[in-house]
Amino acid sequence: FVVLILGCAAYGDGRRYVVGGWLPGTSTQISAKLKLLLDNYLNSYFKEHFNSSDSFQFEPVDYDESSYANPMIEDKTLDFLYTLSGRMVCVQAEFGWVPVATQRAAVLGQGTGAQGSVLFSLKSNSAIRNVSDLRHRGFGAGYLLSSNSYHFGYQLLLASGVDLFVDVSKVVFYGNDYQNLLDDVLKEKLDAGILPSTWLVENAQ
Repeated sequence: FVVLILGCAAYGDGRRYVVGGWLPGTSTQISAKLKLLLDNYLNSYFKEHFNSSDSFQFEPVDYDESSYANPMIEDKTLDFLYTLSGRMVCVQAEFGWVPVATQRAAVLGQGTGAQGSVLFSLKSNSAIRNVSDLRHRGFGAGYLLSSNSYHFGYQLLLASGVDLFVDVSKVVFYGNDYQNLLDDVLKEKLDAGILPSTWLVENAQ
């Protein structure tokens, strides 16, 4: 998966930025794995490359109910968040934060790029002509924690007044078996689905 850092902080001389981070485990385990990267490294990097007096302080978040990151974001006591891409979409939609770096970029040397989704149904399916028609219909998605195979589509539907957990008759998760998801919509086993735009480009026929 791609782990994203989200930020909504302004650069300023002498400021201390709080960087929240999450991985499975306790607060001690999270700190042991992430503090070196999200505290020590950032502090040394900024001092070396920008001659900056700004500093970074790492805080483990989301490991239990008392450490939930959202209240910290609302109180403006959290400046950056290192988390799963699925969690990123929720924070992005609720607070307007944006992705500024990815682990994939660091490991593979690739640019951040962009993630996209396609919400689709059969043109011949006369029952589906707009998003609101998905009420009481079958819907296919990829991973529950995926941005471009679930969360982007979920947010679009929610903005159109359709809640997948309330209004749709069933939701089937296919993991990364996108071909099977596509086939089931084409065979009318489901009425609609969401696919990553990159997968569609790579597998277009």
